[in-house]
Amino acid sequence: MRILAALLCVGLASCTGFGTVKDAALHLQIDGVSCSGTVIGPHAVLSAAHCFQWPYTLRIGYQPVSVKRVMLDGNDHIILIVGRRFDRWPLLAEMPD
Repeated sequence: MRILAALLCVGLASCTGFGTVKDAALHLQIDGVSCSGTVIGPHAVLSAAHCFQWPYTLRIGYQPVSVKRVMLDGNDHIILIVGRRFDRWPLLAEMPD
């Protein structure tokens, strides 16, 4: 449910606490393959699980980044907790149960 809330929010410009949603977009390189990601927290990146084949080396903006934790929901969504801190990310709205 949290991943769904993040996906919904990223699609809505009104959820951002800064600029536009595109400000949270990242270029990811996974062993030379490009994919997109979205910053959703100070150390969290949302992306598509099909981009990742384990083991892998992750780069964000061509800089190597360590992956501390991986969360999958079985629906092609992945949240990566990385060893890099982001200063800005979209603010998530509270979703009703």
